[in-house]
Parts: sequence; C-alpha cells; structure tokens
Amino acid sequence: MYLKNVDRVIAVSDFVANRYNQYHLFSDGRVKRIHNGVDLKRFSPPENEEAKNLIRKILLNVKSSELVITFAGQFIEGKGIIPYSNAVDG
Repeated sequence: MYLKNVDRVIAVSDFVANRYNQYHLFSDGRVKRIHNGVDLKRFSPPENEEAKNLIRKILLNVKSSELVITFAGQFIEGKGIIPYSNAVDG
C-alpha cells in the first residue's frame, strides 16, 4: 500500500488526527496536527456599524436585524453543527 511510504501526515484538527490513528491509516507517530490559521489583521470584521450594515446588504442581501450564522467544515454530527441546526429550525 502506498501509505506506508508517507513520511508525515498533516491533520488540521485533533478529530482528524484521531481518525487517522483510530483506523490505523498511518502509524509510528507520523500524524502531526497543525490547526488552520487566519490572519486577523487582514480578515477581521469591520469596526463600525455602517460598514457592517453595508456588507450585510450588498454581500449577504440580509437586513441588519436578521441573524447570520456561518460555518466552515463538514456538516457532520461530530462537529456539533447538526444539533445546533435542529435547535435553530425549532
């Protein structure tokens, strides 16, 4: 199997690293966890309400009174988003 020739595997979370280890996909400590990062100086929310409302109106097409929730990741039970989604839906 070609996985035996891999020197190192990068996992973006403990969850992914644990899955690799759980299924014995990679052994001998070859899995290294490195979390994704964000440059907060470049990607940060605007500080004033006028700019926030402009983004909501132009980019998202939602009113300033509407709730906006974002999620980046797999839509799976282990992420906790499904129970949250069910709760929001009522």
